[in-house]
Amino acid sequence: MEAYILGESRMNGQSGEKHEIIISGPLVQWRPIQQYYTCTVDKPKKETKLKGLKSFIAYSLTSSLSRIQVSRRYKHFDWLHDQMSAKYIMIAIPPLPEKQVSGRYEDDLIDHRKHILQLWVNKICRHPVLSQSEVSIV
Repeated sequence: MEAYILGESRMNGQSGEKHEIIISGPLVQWRPIQQYYTCTVDKPKKETKLKGLKSFIAYSLTSSLSRIQVSRRYKHFDWLHDQMSAKYIMIAIPPLPEKQVSGRYEDDLIDHRKHILQLWVNKICRHPVLSQSEVSIV
């Protein structure tokens, strides 16, 4: 996931990933994460493309592993959600906040969405499988 967040690669549906589970009596759980990391969603900023014809809000993302900062739009989070949902059909991928059409440039909405996206990224980073998702160059 970190490579995707940093813009270094794209998700590949073909995977040789293996994930271990631990069975302890009636309890079955994923093996805990070996290396924890966080990713901050910060500094929402209105940006434009096509010489100002299209505008959007971009969020700054920073991984605790590399400290590299990248800019991502809501549609990038949505794409990652779709890719993970398709790849990990037996894992409940946390839902994203709804895509807001009206009032999308209001400060309250932007701050609320940033907060919800941060919660979503936190859940992905803490998940024993999703946080270690193999992201390979296609």
